[in-house]
Amino acid sequence: MKLAVVLLLIGFARASAQSLTGTVIDAMGAVIPGTRITLTLSGEERETKAGNDGSFVFSGLGAGQYRITANAAGFSPYTGSIRIGEGEDVHFPTMMLELTGPCHSPVNPMVPRYRVDKILGKSAQIDGIVVPPRQVDVELKTIADHGVSSERATTDRHGRFRFSDVTPGRHRLYIEPAPGFLAVNPMDIISHPGELLVIEPVRLGRPPPPGPIIGVCE
Repeated sequence: MKLAVVLLLIGFARASAQSLTGTVIDAMGAVIPGTRITLTLSGEERETKAGNDGSFVFSGLGAGQYRITANAAGFSPYTGSIRIGEGEDVHFPTMMLELTGPCHSPVNPMVPRYRVDKILGKSAQIDGIVVPPRQVDVELKTIADHGVSSERATTDRHGRFRFSDVTPGRHRLYIEPAPGFLAVNPMDIISHPGELLVIEPVRLGRPPPPGPIIGVCE
């Protein structure tokens, strides 16, 4: 009887174990082998490394809301979260790490606030505005399993920009620095079919008064 119960429990554990897969790339879409990936649930950590193709696998996971981090030499850390349901094998959206180093400041993507409306069709649309109005270049990168696609736009004289017929999924939005203003951190956006995302105004900040020169990057 005890043996039957033990075998039943083992079978249940195997049936309820979940897995998580994913890929790590840089801003140009190249994979980053050896990236250290850490999963955390209720204070317990599991760790693995990305293979030569940038992919990683966690198996035998319990269900729950996990914190996931990625660390690689020369890149700023990535932090996110993923929920794994009972009996689910989940593929995490491609993680993109930004370069850092003596001539690269750590870049921490921010999640912008936006209003969601509905549009016709299966694509998405992303609208935004920079204030004060300036004509700047805006780039939208769409991150998918097959790699990264990119499209560009230029704000009009009112500072407005639009990306139409966007493939739904995970995106990163870059706004080029305007002359006399600070750089804007990239923004992480997730879109779904038939959505119009209207991003709240992106405010351009002025730099502080110049101070002593500490170093020069070639």
